[in-house]
Amino acid sequence: KNILIFCAYRGEFINNIILGSILKFFGNDITIIYLPKLRSPIKEPIKDLKTTPTYLENNFKFLKKKVGNVVKFVNLRNYSSKLDYSSKNHIKKRALLDTKMAAKVEDLDFTHKEISKYYHFYLKEGIKVVKNFNGFLNSLNKNPDLILIPNGSTFDTNHAIYCAKRKKIPFNCWDKFSFRLSRLVNHGGHIREFKDIEYIWKLFKKKYILNTKFFNISCKRGMEDLKLRKKGSTVKWVTK
Repeated sequence: KNILIFCAYRGEFINNIILGSILKFFGNDITIIYLPKLRSPIKEPIKDLKTTPTYLENNFKFLKKKVGNVVKFVNLRNYSSKLDYSSKNHIKKRALLDTKMAAKVEDLDFTHKEISKYYHFYLKEGIKVVKNFNGFLNSLNKNPDLILIPNGSTFDTNHAIYCAKRKKIPFNCWDKFSFRLSRLVNHGGHIREFKDIEYIWKLFKKKYILNTKFFNISCKRGMEDLKLRKKGSTVKWVTK
């Protein structure tokens, strides 16, 4: 299979290089497509150093010398494309959601300096990522068999999901987050489209457990998290 692995942010590089090497061992053609970023998209400082692209490039050259052409690396910043109406709408909506995630509040006050800073940062980043990602996909002679995208619910990785879906390229996600007493429904599509609640509801009906203790436990847990979110409490990681 021809597999792309999208990589952004620090620890993901190590994880994805190992994953790519294992998949290569089993006979797949692996390319890691990356954005030259090592900072977290949510923790200050959110902007990378200007030396980050060079630092990553030098490391990939070192890897190539040591292990040969096991995994190919492609810097997405070398590609670009034009934005259409749909992409602009997606980026604006995503910037709002990412700002809420970063600021830890749902009612955004754009007169607040921090809120405005986050929003405009995610707006600019979104424009670049969608242009880069689409530009790279447009340059390919044929679509890959699969794109692997970690943490596809937020920030740059969600833009990657958007581009893959528009190109009708199969993708799969995995999430490194471990929510206390919670599980993330992740079936490659539902949560990306904010249809995960509908999906869970269908499962409840299918399993005939609406009137069992599992249903009551689930509702109780959901109400507890909702109250924490309303108060802005950071007692549990899921509301942080």
